[in-house]
Amino acid sequence: MEEQVTSELQNGENQEAASKRKKVWLTFREAGPQHYPYIKDLAQREIGITLRRLPQHKSLLIYQGRKRIGFISYRRMGENYLYIYVLAFEKEAQNQGFARTAAVNMIKRERKLGPVDGIFARIHKTNQVALHAAMEKYGYKVVDELPRYYVLFLKSKSE
Repeated sequence: MEEQVTSELQNGENQEAASKRKKVWLTFREAGPQHYPYIKDLAQREIGITLRRLPQHKSLLIYQGRKRIGFISYRRMGENYLYIYVLAFEKEAQNQGFARTAAVNMIKRERKLGPVDGIFARIHKTNQVALHAAMEKYGYKVVDELPRYYVLFLKSKSE
């Protein structure tokens, strides 16, 4: 299944500024085992992690035009919560607001299958850019601290 969406407002941008900016179309495609080498390589290169539980999660490849720029892997926790296992982008696609677009797309897909009351994510303590974005821009709250990660939660807004 493939779905095209535009990226959201960028940090501090109002609707008028966004309408003047060129729209960026992102396409999401379901990933299968044949895509695991790319997903594992990108996670290692850009985040420095080795993915051991990838087959237990749904993965979506993210494209900008025809160029593959990243992926999001996630699963349901219980009936009404989502857990983002990993979200990674190629270097040139980082810090452009695409993470929000990927999360919104994930939520919309999963709401077709059942309610989504919130999202959990783990962010490595050394990834200060992602931690700042999750907490300051998107409103995630730290709910637990592990030796190498913070566990964050965001209550889902109803559509």
